Amino acid sequence: MARKKGIANRRYTAEFKAQAMALGRSIGGNEAAMRLGMPESSLWNWLKAEAVDKQASSVSGRALGVTDTATSVKRTPAGKASGLSPRQVVRSQVLAQENADLKRRLADSQADLAILKKAAAYFARESK
Repeated sequence: MARKKGIANRRYTAEFKAQAMALGRSIGGNEAAMRLGMPESSLWNWLKAEAVDKQASSVSGRALGVTDTATSVKRTPAGKASGLSPRQVVRSQVLAQENADLKRRLADSQADLAILKKAAAYFARESK
């Protein structure tokens, strides 16, 4: 089989892999690989291996009787016994959702920037 030209065999650190996978989960594997200048197949292989590991650990956890604490937390509806009108409750929920979305987008951008900085430093060292 012929190898693709332009992409040499590279070794990636565990930290780079973790950050690349986080970026891949947030914006998609193809886009993340393109931004990082790495083969798409490598990133997809890492993501698939992680999914298999998570599935295996959840199956073994259920067999041992371990439950996910995040799913067992009960939440009370916003505005209950707080004296807010229904309109205020809806507005606060909309603002909370918008705030959560903006925080997620900011975290994604910061992760992108951190990964690109590390990749630039890595390739600058490699080119010397």
